[in-house]
Amino acid sequence: DVREDSKMSPEFEKLMEDLKEEGREEGREEGKKNMIEAFVRLVKNKLLSVSDAARELNMPESEFKKLVMI
Repeated sequence: DVREDSKMSPEFEKLMEDLKEEGREEGREEGKKNMIEAFVRLVKNKLLSVSDAARELNMPESEFKKLVMI
C-alpha cells in the first residue's frame, strides 16, 4: 500500500490502488480458470466423477458437463 509520507497526489494514489485491484481481480479470474481446467482433466482421466467435480466447483452438474463436453 501507499506509504503515508509519500508525496503522490490523491489522484495518483487512487489510480495506483485501482490498478492494484484490477490486477488482483485478473489473478482471481485466472486462478478460477486454472482450477476448472484441472477438474476437467481429472474427469477426462476418470480420476474424479462429474458430480464430484461440479460440487467442488460450486456449479450445476449440467454446466460442468458442457465444459467437459461429455
